[in-house]
Amino acid sequence: MMPHRWGVRPCDRRDVAGIRRLSEINFHTHHHLDWQRLDDYLFQDFGRVWVCVEQNQIIAALGLSEMMQGTCWLRFMVASDDHQPRNALQHLFEQVMLQESKNGLHSVFSLIIRDWLRPILTQCGFRWVEEIVTLERLRSAVADPQPHPDLQLLPISLERLDDVVQVDQQAFGPPWHMQPREIRAAIRTSHYNRILYIDRQPVGYQLTTLNHSSCHLARLAVHPHWQGSGIGAGLLQDMLYYFQRRKIFYSTVNTQQSNDRSLRLYTRYDYKLTGSDLPVWVAHLKEMI
Repeated sequence: MMPHRWGVRPCDRRDVAGIRRLSEINFHTHHHLDWQRLDDYLFQDFGRVWVCVEQNQIIAALGLSEMMQGTCWLRFMVASDDHQPRNALQHLFEQVMLQESKNGLHSVFSLIIRDWLRPILTQCGFRWVEEIVTLERLRSAVADPQPHPDLQLLPISLERLDDVVQVDQQAFGPPWHMQPREIRAAIRTSHYNRILYIDRQPVGYQLTTLNHSSCHLARLAVHPHWQGSGIGAGLLQDMLYYFQRRKIFYSTVNTQQSNDRSLRLYTRYDYKLTGSDLPVWVAHLKEMI
């Protein structure tokens, strides 16, 4: 039974320091893998951040991503190790879901990055739905991609943000597509990026980050009308050749285990599975409430 003294309420700016401190010093801390920091979640006006309070002290907090077609990601979850963390997080999650369901939320997704999260999510009604797999590419040369007169390949500037958002939201269904603010953050983080136009219409884009002597293909999206026509391969080859000219040959990428099209593409360019998979779990609120 949950202590009656535990209260649940939305976060306000006075809570930011307390949540940050919880995240820094406690074992029970989960952060989603994306381009934004904890402070970004806490200060964004669309962020849905909630806290569990005991005698005016924050003992747990969680943040949800912006809702997309009734779905969202569990952005972060943290609890004090000294205050029944599993019970506190379960109580917090259940109370938040009661409120969020009234706003149209029906499914919450989460990555299982640390083992402690698994039993808590199980208690909260989550179940496995998918695996995110990691692939790596070692020292393997690619040919110089030849320009095509009908294609326009350009760096991604913030002026082209709307075009990137258009492609992304067409290419990915919920919960996988990103909101404009997330894409803006991803563009800022990327080292090399390109958007591809055909007849002035955006058809695909890629964002790649750099970490010392390796690169990571963080996002590759192709408009559904152009999938299977070589757009993804062209973007990928252009990226690999860019880094090859800079003597960077090691490259990684993540994709869904069920995404056969992307797995075939990466395999064709000598990417190989590493075995480092991340489970994706989901909770459907109608099964909980």
